[in-house]
Formats: sequence, structure tokens, C-alpha cells
Amino acid sequence: MLTRRLAAVCGLLMVLLTLGCVPPPQAASTYTIPTSIADNCSSDATAQVTSWLGTVPDGAIAQFRSDKCYRIDGTIELTGRALTIAGGGATVRSTKALTSGNADDDQRAMWRFIGSTVTVHDLTVLGSYTHGGTLDETLQHAHAFDARGSNLTLKHVTVSDVAGDCVYFGLGYDSTTKSTGSVTDLTCRSIGRNGVSLTAAHDVTVQQSSFDRVGYTVVDVEPNVGPGWGTSGTLVTGNTIGSYRLYALGVIANAPNDSVTFTGNDASSAEGLRVGVVAPNGVRARPSAVTISANTADQATQSPAIEAHSVDGLTVTDNTISLSGGPLVTSDDSCRLIVLNNTFPGGSSEADITNPC
Repeated sequence: MLTRRLAAVCGLLMVLLTLGCVPPPQAASTYTIPTSIADNCSSDATAQVTSWLGTVPDGAIAQFRSDKCYRIDGTIELTGRALTIAGGGATVRSTKALTSGNADDDQRAMWRFIGSTVTVHDLTVLGSYTHGGTLDETLQHAHAFDARGSNLTLKHVTVSDVAGDCVYFGLGYDSTTKSTGSVTDLTCRSIGRNGVSLTAAHDVTVQQSSFDRVGYTVVDVEPNVGPGWGTSGTLVTGNTIGSYRLYALGVIANAPNDSVTFTGNDASSAEGLRVGVVAPNGVRARPSAVTISANTADQATQSPAIEAHSVDGLTVTDNTISLSGGPLVTSDDSCRLIVLNNTFPGGSSEADITNPC
């Protein structure tokens, strides 16, 4: 009897769906930025934009006006929100100079999300840093997008001239919640520190983006030391990498880093490809499940292009990376290594492995 009743209910639902009696999901409401907020970058609109965003209900779309310019000389900070920020081709721009050694300027991100779920798309972010491609450690936290314990999605966003990172995924202010999200079709150029940083993050994807004139590392998987920090499920794929200072990918063993995949990236345009899985101050937490595959670089780089220390599970396959001599890969004190099918024009060998376990 119960089986027949369930079948009848399921049949009725199918009929209702077929007839269109079940209403479709409601589209998110759109709230357009007021025309009373200056849209030609003539005056600082940080407070006004922040106030307007506070009136937009959670689950809605906050719409900037197409091709307008909004001057943001402070930080737009959102806490506990769930929003889509639609740029519509608009620009947010900082004109306030950054002063080296100034602690307030060091913390002056342009966007900061705390305990929030936010999507940002079709927006240009221009900072005021005039030394793009060069790191100033006293201003390294002045990011374009600063996610603290948040779920951040970026699509079709351009960032330039910031002193810190284009995108930072970090620990929530509760010292527990890690950030997550994705970066797709980001253009990140002329910046002081990293393209994308992950210090406390899980399941972050960086894909189909371009990076150039990066002052330090393009994608930096570098937890801070202490409880709450660490990363898992990092995927970096299909990106175009121009000039940078240290690494295209850095994995730093200050805290646990599990499952880092760097695949299908092209670093042929300038610097070649350098990857470091390292513990500069000694091993604190051995990275695990690191995969570096199918990446290309036709500009010769110094050996080793890929250095890995104290990794539990390292796979390096199907890369084509030009060298100016020496081995493609060096590895020390690493377990479960797979290094094969790599091409290394100008190099002497595929790998130099010491102390495998």
C-alpha cells in the first residue's frame, strides 16, 4: 500500500512539473548604486559605497553602473554578508598614496570580506601603488581583495597597482574558519606581493587567469604558523604567467598543506617556470599530495625549475620546461615520488633525488 501511494505522489509531481505548475526559482533582485554617489572618481566614495551595500539585502545583486569610476581611498569592508557584486565594467580606484612604513596603509585593502559569501564579477580594481612588480614588505598586506573566513568567487576581474596581493584567502576573525572560493579570468598585474595568496583556505581554484609584474610569488600557498592556519584542495590550472620575482607556485611548510595541484599553466612569456615546495625555517608540517603536471615554459630558467623538500606524495609529470643547465627537479627527504615524462630542453637530467623515503 505504501509503495502504491509513493508511486502516485511521484506521478502527480511529474505531471505538475510537465504542466509548469511548479514555479521556477525566483531570480535574485538587483539593487543599482544610486546616482547620488560620485561615479567619475572625483571624490572619495568609500563611506557612501559601503553604506549603500549595507542596504542591499543578502542574496541580492549589488549593481555598479557600466563604465563608471568610483573612488575608494579607504577599505570597503563587509561582515557576515551574502552578496553578488556586479561591476558591469565599472572601475573602483584608489588615488590615496601609500606611504612605505605606514602601518595603516599596510592594512588598507580595497575590499575586505569577513565571514561572508561574496561573488564579484566584471569589475576593474586600480590601486595607487606606483612600484608594481617590486615588493615593499611594509605594505605587503594592502590587498585588492582580502577574504577572512569567507567564500569568495571572482570572475572577469582586473586588478593592478596594489602593494599587497591581488587576492588573499585567509583565516576568519574567529581564528577557526578558513576561506574558500574560486578565481576565474582574473587579470592581475603590476602588484607588490603575490597574485593569489592562501594562508588558511580549503578548496580554492585559480584558473584561466593571467599574471604579470608580480613582486613576489604568483600563487603562494603559505600558511602562517599556529593553529587554524593551513590549506587543502588547492587547484591552479590553465593560467598564463608573465614576470615574477620568486616562484610561479610556492608551497611553504609553516602549517599543513594537503593536495596542491599545479597543472596546465603556461609560463612561456617571460620568466620561465620556477616552483618551490620548501620549508625555509625548517620543516614544521610536511606538505602532502603535491602534483605538478603538464605545465610549459620555453624561456630558460636556472636549475632546478622545481625544488621540493620533505613532501609526502610528489608527482611531477608531463611538463615541458626549458633550463639553462642542470636537473629539472631536485627533491630531498620526500616520499612517494613520481617523476616521469618531463621534457627539459637545455637541462642535464630529469631529476636529482636525495634521501627518498
